[in-house]
Amino acid sequence: MKITAVFSDKEESRVRLLIEEDSGMAEQKTVRLSEFKGILDVSHDSKSDMVPIGTLPKGYFDGQLVADDRTSFIMTICVASSKRHMNYYNELFHIPFPALMFKFQIKKGHVIVSEVFSLDTDRPSETSKLYRYPYGNVYDDGRICWGSNALKPVLQKKDLNHLVAMFFCSGTNDDLFKSSAYGTQRALLTHLKGKEKFPQNLLVENSKYANVGAMLN
Repeated sequence: MKITAVFSDKEESRVRLLIEEDSGMAEQKTVRLSEFKGILDVSHDSKSDMVPIGTLPKGYFDGQLVADDRTSFIMTICVASSKRHMNYYNELFHIPFPALMFKFQIKKGHVIVSEVFSLDTDRPSETSKLYRYPYGNVYDDGRICWGSNALKPVLQKKDLNHLVAMFFCSGTNDDLFKSSAYGTQRALLTHLKGKEKFPQNLLVENSKYANVGAMLN
C-alpha cells in the first residue's frame, strides 16, 4: 500500500491523502492535520498498534489497519436499506432489508470476527443506534453463522465485498431467528412481501453495543 499526503496553502489545517492499493485501486480522503500527525505518531511509536483510518467512500464507514501488515485490519461496512431476494428453505422471497452495518476483524488474512447489525438510517453517525439483525443466521450478539460456507482468505479490504455478497446469497433457516412480533420467520417474510421498506417498529435494540461509536471502539 502507498499513501501520498498532499498539503495545500489554501487548507493549512487539512491534509489530502491518496491511498493506493498494490492491486492498483485508489481512493482519496481528507483529514485534519492533527489527525494526520496522530497517525504518524502511532505508526512511528508502535507498528503493532491498530491505526484508525476513519470514514472511507463506497460503504466503508470506518476501520483500522495494522501499520506493518495490510492483511490484518478491522473494517466496518454500511449497506443501505434495499429490497433483496432471500432463500428460505429453498423458497424465494423478495423482501425489504433495513440498512445494515457489518464489522469484520481480519488477522493475517483470516476472519476472526464477523458481525452484522441493523440500522434505522442509511447515513449513520457514531451516535446511531444498532439493532439486531431481523432474520436468521445471526446470533443475538451479532455474530454471523456462516454454516457450511468456506471463508476464503481476506488479503485486502476489497475482499470483504465477497463476504457481504456471500452473506446475502446464503440460504436462511429458523435456527437463530427471534422475534417478539412473529412466531416464525415464515410469518415475518410473508408479512413483508410487497413492502418497499423494512418497518422500523420491528427493529429491536441489540444488547452488545450502545451505538455505532461503541462498536468502532
